[in-house]
Amino acid sequence: MKNRDGYIKLHRSLLDWEWLDDTNTFKVFILLLLNAAWADSRWRGITIKRGQLVTSTAKLSELCNLSVQQIKTALSHLKSTGEITIEATSQFSIITLKNYNQYQDGNLPSTSDQPQYKNNKEYKENLEDKRIVCRPTAVIEDFRRECPGLIVPESVIDERINAAAAALGEVSFAEYFRRIGRSDFLMGRSSKSFVAQFDWLMKPEVVRDVLSGKYDDYAKRDSTAAACKDYSGSVWG
Repeated sequence: MKNRDGYIKLHRSLLDWEWLDDTNTFKVFILLLLNAAWADSRWRGITIKRGQLVTSTAKLSELCNLSVQQIKTALSHLKSTGEITIEATSQFSIITLKNYNQYQDGNLPSTSDQPQYKNNKEYKENLEDKRIVCRPTAVIEDFRRECPGLIVPESVIDERINAAAAALGEVSFAEYFRRIGRSDFLMGRSSKSFVAQFDWLMKPEVVRDVLSGKYDDYAKRDSTAAACKDYSGSVWG
């Protein structure tokens, strides 16, 4: 259990979960979410799939500061309601969070004011060639939610999203699209002659311009500058 980078999603529907008021079960479940593999990997000749983790009741007891029996009870609760499955061996257990992709890929109902974390960008860095690998479906979901009214593309080119992700750095796609949604100019609210297109917004230079504030109140700033222009000089000057 060494996953220390990034974030996990916690949907507000968790507030209605039947184990919410069971402190031990809730604590164990959150710890499992935090430590589950977010990408397939290999460990001692075994494939650990996304949403799985290798652990033991003793290790969970240490991490949760609960007794082994309390851990076993919590795991039993989670198994009984279909949250997890457990494949046990003599040395360790492989726990699978059955709905991990549903939890982390954003397939649950969402609200426009749901906090968006860095993980909404859903990318991982390939350490060999430094490419950014994103989940296009998650990017499109953020775009649809934060930029209502703009045309949602039927398909996207991964390379364009990857290039935009590299330009965004630590800024999530959700925050990027949120800034676009606040710009009257980019959203076409100030002029019918221009409405931002998704592919254009994925260009690294456009990403940098948006983050720099270039399009914040762009139309208002432009009209104000025109109104304040000095016309007192000679026309031919």
